[in-house]
Amino acid sequence: MTDRNSALEWENRVVLTMVQALLGLVSPVFNGVAVEIEDNLITVHFALANTDESTIEDVTDVIGDVEGLLLPEAPDVRSRLFVGSAGPGWEGRQHRMVLLVKE
Repeated sequence: MTDRNSALEWENRVVLTMVQALLGLVSPVFNGVAVEIEDNLITVHFALANTDESTIEDVTDVIGDVEGLLLPEAPDVRSRLFVGSAGPGWEGRQHRMVLLVKE
């Protein structure tokens, strides 16, 4: 298998893991979720309507689930929060989309 194929397999695994981690946690507050993958660093971009305590808890749960589900690889998983729509101004648009709410 080429490096390109293995990178694509890793990216696909991360995206599928994100979908699984988001199950049951997506609420109307989530406008978009995207994944940025650079080797062993995964940045999850969230476009949110607000960042109240409940939303932050949900984001933390998603990140923890992703870390756990990707074991034994143990990548560094980080979150980037953006308050607003998942429109063209959201940085997540440049990366692999996992969730996009229509406006």
